[in-house]
Amino acid sequence: MAREKQSALSRREQREAADRRQRLITTGVIGALAVVGGIIAVGLYVTQYQAPRAHVLTVEGRDYSTSDVARRGTYYALFEGGYQQGTAGLVSATVALLVDDEVYRRRAPALVGAVGDAEVEQDLRARYGLEDSADRKQFADSLQAELRNSGLSQQEYYDIIAARLLRARVAESLRETLSPIAEQVRLARIRLVGSGEAEEVRELALGGADFAELVLERTADSDNRENEGDLGWFMLELLDAEVAEAVTDLEAGAVTAVIPSGLFFDVYIVWEREPERELDEAQTAELTGRLLNDWREQERALVAITFDLSIGEEEWIVNRVVGDVSAVLDQ
Repeated sequence: MAREKQSALSRREQREAADRRQRLITTGVIGALAVVGGIIAVGLYVTQYQAPRAHVLTVEGRDYSTSDVARRGTYYALFEGGYQQGTAGLVSATVALLVDDEVYRRRAPALVGAVGDAEVEQDLRARYGLEDSADRKQFADSLQAELRNSGLSQQEYYDIIAARLLRARVAESLRETLSPIAEQVRLARIRLVGSGEAEEVRELALGGADFAELVLERTADSDNRENEGDLGWFMLELLDAEVAEAVTDLEAGAVTAVIPSGLFFDVYIVWEREPERELDEAQTAELTGRLLNDWREQERALVAITFDLSIGEEEWIVNRVVGDVSAVLDQ
C-alpha cells in the first residue's frame, strides 16, 4: 500500500514538473517573441519614421536632415506640382530647391534688398484671398491649415515664401536690363525623316519651288503643316545653336543647309529679317528666364554646398513624402 502511494506521488510530481517545464517554455517563447517584436517595431520606427541621419545637406553652414528634405519634398509635391511625374527624381529636385532657396535668401538681398516677415505675410494674404485689413485670426487659421498639410514649421514656410519673393525681384531686376528691341528673323521649316529626302527638298527649294507647298506635301511635322511651316519670329540668341549658326548670315528668302535634329532632318527658310524688331512678351519672358538661370548658377558657385545622401536615405525620404502626401489627400 505504501508503495502504491509512493508510486502515485511520484507520478503526480512528474506531471507537475512537466507542467512547470511547459510553462517555462511557453513563457520563454512569449518573451522571445516580445523581444523580436520589439526589435521589428524599433526597426520599422527607425526606417519608416525616424530620420536615418542628423544631416545630409549643408548650404553655407546651414544643415538639412533627411526629415528637413522630406518636409520640403512634401510641400513641393502638394503645392508646387512636384508629384506630377511620380516619385522619380523627387529627392534630387527637392534638394535642388533647398539649395536654390538658400542661394536666393543669401545672395539676392545684395541686389534687390531683403524680404521681411511683413512682406511674406502680405504675399500670403493675397494667396489666401484676404484683404490687408482682414481679421488676424482668419489669416492665422489659413496659415496653420497650410502648415498642418505640409508638415513645415512656420519659419521653414516663411523661408520658402521669402525665397520665392526674392526670386521674383531678381527676375524683374534682370528684365529691366533688357533692350525692348533686337534683330529678329521669321523662319519656316520642313522636317524630313531621312537625310536623302531632306537634301532633295532643299534642292527643290533652292531651285525656286514654293516652300509653303513643299511643307504641305513633304513635311513630317504634322503639327506645323497647317501653318505652312511658319515658326514665327525669333531672336538669334533664343534659337538652338545649330539653327542660329545656319541663319545668322542669311538674307530673307535664303534656305539653310540640312540640319540634323534628333531622328529628323530639318531645312529652314528665312521668310523675313528685321534688324530692330520689338520683343513680344513671350520673348521677354524667355530672355529673363535665361538671365535668371545664369545669375543663379553664378551665385550658387559662391555658396559652400556639401551633399551626401545614401540610397537607403533617399528611399526613406520618398516613403515619408508618399505617406505624408497620401495622408493629406485622403483627408
